[in-house]
Amino acid sequence: MPRRGENIYKRKDGRWEGRYIAGRRPDGQAVYRSVYADSYQKVKKKLGDEKTKLTEQRRISCHMTVHALCLEWLGMVRSSVKESTFDRYSLLVNKHIVPQLGTVRIEKLTVNHISGFINNKLEKGRIDGNGGLSPRTVRNIVIVLKAVLRQAGLEYGLNSPTANLKLPKAERPGIRLLSDSNIAALETNCRQTPDNGNLGLLLCMYTGMRLGEACAVRWSDIDWNNSELRIRKTVQRLSRRGNDNGAKTRLTISSPKTSNAERIIPLPSGIVGELKRLADTQDRNAFILTGLVSRFMDPRTFQNRFKRKQEELHIEPVNFHAIRHTFASQCIRKGFDVKTLSEILGHSTVQLTLDFYVHSSMEEKKKQMSGLSFLAS
Repeated sequence: MPRRGENIYKRKDGRWEGRYIAGRRPDGQAVYRSVYADSYQKVKKKLGDEKTKLTEQRRISCHMTVHALCLEWLGMVRSSVKESTFDRYSLLVNKHIVPQLGTVRIEKLTVNHISGFINNKLEKGRIDGNGGLSPRTVRNIVIVLKAVLRQAGLEYGLNSPTANLKLPKAERPGIRLLSDSNIAALETNCRQTPDNGNLGLLLCMYTGMRLGEACAVRWSDIDWNNSELRIRKTVQRLSRRGNDNGAKTRLTISSPKTSNAERIIPLPSGIVGELKRLADTQDRNAFILTGLVSRFMDPRTFQNRFKRKQEELHIEPVNFHAIRHTFASQCIRKGFDVKTLSEILGHSTVQLTLDFYVHSSMEEKKKQMSGLSFLAS
């Protein structure tokens, strides 16, 4: 009997048919061929022989360059990943991999090629020519390159020189949090002038929303009866491929980055009243940050407004994402269990929350250490 994934089945005329991928069109779509026999065992053997023959033919005749293979790989993954993910892949391929390795034929690619490529990116890989890329960025580039070369193995039977390649060690970036006094200053300022931008910022401080999520949220996403906020969309900036008007990017609203990111966040009672008073004066389908139904706020605009507010309040500057990190750390200080916090933040795992979003301030460290004693009382 055929097994799942074999692509072997019995036809109505009594013969057995086995299908296999013989190639791919320029858009990545598979081209199938079939073999036939009067029994399952015979067609299985014929199918295996054809696959082996095809792999050997491809291996011998393949003179494909890294550039050509990258284009083939992008065509294959385009339909299976989010548009924002595909944009990231395209950027890494076209701005980093192809310019340096694009003309190298796949069968000629060696470990020395890859090692030199990595070192070059670390030392002077920035597109603007001002120094090297971070180990984290180079690591992401190499991950994409390894995926491309795995395709060479699957389609053409070529061994990948990246099989045992060690990825650059990515140091965890240092995150500066908002201090308690800065949090208080921001909250007081937002409450004094409860307009859309200020209450939107206050909502971010009390929910840990991502920047793009904040720009996409509407009043209709709040369940006033249950004091709950539903996160189901995010604003993203994507490349504008094939555009002739000079604009390199475009803004779009799409589903969140992962299924876990689509979530419901209970709202603290202390901010629901102010949000409701403003919401009652506006269309329920309006975006919270703009107060308009037809226009959402550009994430860059919201970032710049946050930057100006810090300057006005003489707060030591932090980037917008620090609000999310500060929220997570404050929740832990208040006694939240990590599982609850992880779901509020929309993380796929609790470990991600612990590794990247839970920070301890020096004051907290001193508080914990002050009561430490190894002597019996």
